[in-house]
Amino acid sequence: MLTLGLIINPLAGIGGSVGLKGSDGPEVVAEAFSRGAQCKSGKRARLALDVLLGIKDQIKIITCPQAMGENLVADMGFDFQLLDNISTISTSADDTCQAAQQLLDKKVDII
Repeated sequence: MLTLGLIINPLAGIGGSVGLKGSDGPEVVAEAFSRGAQCKSGKRARLALDVLLGIKDQIKIITCPQAMGENLVADMGFDFQLLDNISTISTSADDTCQAAQQLLDKKVDII
């Protein structure tokens, strides 16, 4: 069985879609939303995982809670396990780094 580590940054690219440089910091994110930005990372992650649906019984996904992975993999019917102690209220680069380290510690096959 392949063990895949999945981290979705729900705010990835949010600033660029409305002419802002990056999306670091709550002020930039708020400005992006005020300009009409929409989160696209979940849709993009779905496209990436779509190609694995035919072999989903051979894959276990270890991911983050809620919008950082759980919502998507549950909706797609993948077998999954959640990482511990990852904040999903207001995600940051620290959350991503913490998740990546946990995935490395779990010795996933691919992130």
